Amino acid sequence: MRAEDVAGAAVSLGEVLVARSNTADLVGRAAMYMGEPPGAVASDLTIRIRSGEKLYPEFLSRYL
Repeated sequence: MRAEDVAGAAVSLGEVLVARSNTADLVGRAAMYMGEPPGAVASDLTIRIRSGEKLYPEFLSRYL
């Protein structure tokens, strides 16, 4: 990844991540980023969801 692309790929606390590429068992798996490790970045093969005020990210990640 180029240094100038890191800021746009940085994952935010509470962001829900969904795998869109991997083995058949792992495609579609979802998790909420809890802030560890700090400075984590998402690949272009990850769907990133930032929930609004009416949807809790923990609920969304568990639902998915």
